[in-house]
Amino acid sequence: MQSLPADPRTKLLSAIDLGSSRVEFSDTPIVLLCGGPARIKERPDDPDPPVASLRDAITRANTSYEVFRPEEITSWHADGVYKNLVSFEADLASVCSLVVIVLESVGALAELGAFSQHDELRRKLIVVLPREFRDDSSFVNLGLLRHIAEVNDKSIKTYPWDISAPESISQQIVDDVIEDIQQELGKLKKTEVLEPVPENRTAG
Repeated sequence: MQSLPADPRTKLLSAIDLGSSRVEFSDTPIVLLCGGPARIKERPDDPDPPVASLRDAITRANTSYEVFRPEEITSWHADGVYKNLVSFEADLASVCSLVVIVLESVGALAELGAFSQHDELRRKLIVVLPREFRDDSSFVNLGLLRHIAEVNDKSIKTYPWDISAPESISQQIVDDVIEDIQQELGKLKKTEVLEPVPENRTAG
């Protein structure tokens, strides 16, 4: 029986020196923005609907980075690739430069809880919350936010806005959030050493 030819990919990969390889990140960062509801115009010529949340106001502004919302992908469950929304959002977050969660909805609290337990994502998290909520003794503050701050004490950012009155959000608040996100993006590494997975590591 004639043997099959050797896979050329094996030879190619064996010639790569992983120890001297580096990952170079894109010059166009992507920010995954989670939070309150966002209103989208049904037709381009429709008037802008009222602002529904701080997240909504941020997505309408001009930024030097790309802002992406999870709901922009509506077919995440197609072909059975993802069995649940948590796995989908975790994978989506892993390819973004930063994950910004605006705590202004029940869904945002759920995303905060899920993402904060993922070591890789915890290092990418920026949490935006109303100033009035920062000093209470809730589990969010004493548990989740402290857990995130252990990695980066600058990752928790507070601003004076009223969740119940999104129409009152000032342009100054929106500009401050956008600028603070830009500053955090500026701290990110431009390149990183490629670390091979240890041979004895078991699949997760």
